Amino acid sequence: MKFGVLPSFEKDKDLVHTAEVCRRLLELGASVVLPNRASDRLNLQWLVFSEEEKIYNIVDMIVVLGGDGTILHAAKRAAS
Repeated sequence: MKFGVLPSFEKDKDLVHTAEVCRRLLELGASVVLPNRASDRLNLQWLVFSEEEKIYNIVDMIVVLGGDGTILHAAKRAAS
């Protein structure tokens, strides 16, 4: 299964929590896709990076890490 992980870059500045979620998904055998702007902060093998707009079309499920605004923004984009 392919997961898109969308972090809140304001709330998880160093992407510590995002990295942990990605590690666990990878351990379970999932593929993980993140927005390009996370590539300079995450150095985990097997991660894939893409333009955020494209992530919604290439994954099976989205994991959103953030507050209400981040979740609502992702839900709007995923709905289309």
